[in-house]
Amino acid sequence: MYMDGMNQSSRRFARGHGELVILGLLAKTPMHGYQIHRILCEPGSRAVYILCMGEGTLYPLLHRLEKRGLVKSQWINVGAKRKQRRYLITKKGGAEYKRLRGCWTRLAQAVQKICAVKL
Repeated sequence: MYMDGMNQSSRRFARGHGELVILGLLAKTPMHGYQIHRILCEPGSRAVYILCMGEGTLYPLLHRLEKRGLVKSQWINVGAKRKQRRYLITKKGGAEYKRLRGCWTRLAQAVQKICAVKL
């Protein structure tokens, strides 16, 4: 499932940012779980594929976000007899996404400075 060359610590680092990633995707458009999984796990985009998480990680994360009021879900009809659970970001989730995005930006800048230091 994960791209070649990703070690355990790379996967752990990527998974640690799951809330930011999921909220960021849902801030753009409502999606169902499989759609989110497909976007993150498409091997064609190595930049996104590093964020791939298994369904055993994704769905519990979506449920935790819903329990915290950051996303909500709704059942929609996708066929005569089929329903699909779609996730939408809430106002509270949008605010949390902006906060997490700011934290990530500051962290990335700090890491860049540290990595640029010549020893």
